[in-house]
Amino acid sequence: MARTRPPRCKGEDGTAIIEAAIATPVVFLFLFGILEFGTLFFSYETVTNGTTAIARTAAIMGSDATADYEIVQAAKQSLSGVNTNQIQSVIIWDATARSGCTTTCQGPGSVVPTACLAASSSSDRCNRYVPGTHWDNSLTAAAFDCLPNPAPNHANAWCPTTRKTAQEGASGPPDFLGIYIEYRHNWITGLFGNAITIRETKITKLEPTRLL
Repeated sequence: MARTRPPRCKGEDGTAIIEAAIATPVVFLFLFGILEFGTLFFSYETVTNGTTAIARTAAIMGSDATADYEIVQAAKQSLSGVNTNQIQSVIIWDATARSGCTTTCQGPGSVVPTACLAASSSSDRCNRYVPGTHWDNSLTAAAFDCLPNPAPNHANAWCPTTRKTAQEGASGPPDFLGIYIEYRHNWITGLFGNAITIRETKITKLEPTRLL
């Protein structure tokens, strides 16, 4: 015997509409939150892993004249998963402890020099690289080797060939090198604002290449 559905009570249709009106924004907020924080997590992981890859390249290249060129190539490759236009800067600096220098050059735990956030600085021994200027595929290793030609040379503020990689003596012990990446992650929906900045720092010690 077929069962018949009891007739709706007065007001049930209105109640369903009200419940839907309350629940729908919550559901969409939840979905947008998953979308936003999922992409944020991806950007954060890409920047973090990219910093590690760049530090590894820097440690291996040491004082080679092409070190900064290879660092830029490593940055291009390891950060290719995020929007290149949103990378604010990739900075490398001398984090080796030395007289007259405090927080920016104390080996592990060093922080990027403030002046380097705006531009390369010879006094702070840092080179600042940005995609629009330094990631051009037309640039060769010669643009980063500190030699007069071709000009301008992008690694002059802290020339790779001046970095210490000997185990001891005048050219040792090996320098500490800092890597700093700043990335602007744009929110998709705008529910959480326009953007959030991801900053990642890693300090690495250059690998020794000789005794003296």
